[in-house]
Amino acid sequence: MVRVIHAGHNLYPHTIFIMKHTKHIIGFILVLASTVVINAQVGSWDRYPAATTIRQMVSNEQNLYIGTDGGVLEFSLAAGTFTSNPVLSEISNLDVRTVRLDPYDRLWLGMAKPGQLIQVIDFNTSEITSEDQLDLDEIRAFAVYGDSMFAAYKSGADGGVIYFKNQADTIQYMDLYPNFPANAEALDRIVGLEIFDHRMVIITQESLIWTDFDLVDNLKDPDN
Repeated sequence: MVRVIHAGHNLYPHTIFIMKHTKHIIGFILVLASTVVINAQVGSWDRYPAATTIRQMVSNEQNLYIGTDGGVLEFSLAAGTFTSNPVLSEISNLDVRTVRLDPYDRLWLGMAKPGQLIQVIDFNTSEITSEDQLDLDEIRAFAVYGDSMFAAYKSGADGGVIYFKNQADTIQYMDLYPNFPANAEALDRIVGLEIFDHRMVIITQESLIWTDFDLVDNLKDPDN
């Protein structure tokens, strides 16, 4: 059963980062989230002006990856500086809407038309995998669940979830789930996707939509 919770204000997803990197990340949240270059010093925090719109950030132990409307930026947490990674310049679509690291430290990029909608960067091999079979408008969010990766998408006035089998040596498109009840409106305005305790939660600008599941095969069950 799909449940919907409406909110009296907009809902936006929040990404939790490792606390020891708070100094750098706070600087990004205050400065990089805007296209305006801020010259004023704020306490003793570092500032990193950017000329692009920041869409989302994700980090591992070494780097912060920043999805923007002009591609992906890489920031070294140890050095406290931006770094040049040649593989990031090879992505085919610069309109990056969402980013996510999977358990194999591959970086998933969700983009918008025109161009590729999903590309996956393997930093160990410097290879980029593209998913070409998607005839949708844009990818809004990713969520990891064991050896599965889910992507929330927008297509016209509709939205839904895509399922990939995600393993160390292969990424395989499995299915697309547009099966949501009439009361799960605003799927074209998805801003986040999370999975925890066998529950998938879709975050829209107006509501939370969730369903319980044990196996991904159940997502197309009309009773789910």
